Amino acid sequence: MKLRVTARGVEYSGELREYVHRRAHFSLGRFAAKIQSVAVRLSDENGPRGGVDKSCDIRIHFGLRPAVIVRERQASMQAAVAFAMDRAERAVRRRLSLSKPGAVARGRQQ
Repeated sequence: MKLRVTARGVEYSGELREYVHRRAHFSLGRFAAKIQSVAVRLSDENGPRGGVDKSCDIRIHFGLRPAVIVRERQASMQAAVAFAMDRAERAVRRRLSLSKPGAVARGRQQ
């Protein structure tokens, strides 16, 4: 699983870098064999003005399957990353379980 992180308007310190990598491997590591790449984009929409403007966008590529895209905005960058990684984990789990032969989508049982 390749992990690429870009930051725009955010100080991408060593501490934040370590946090993003640790959260990505914790949340998505069990799916690493099926994930081709993960792109994380961190941004601060308002700059130094503050507010709920720190965003974390995650795009997970599987190869032939459609990508999973998650966006989360929070007051702190760590919170945005944590919530986005949790949502990404659930979305990947759903995407991979629906792609198994014989899997039935919820609400479509006959």
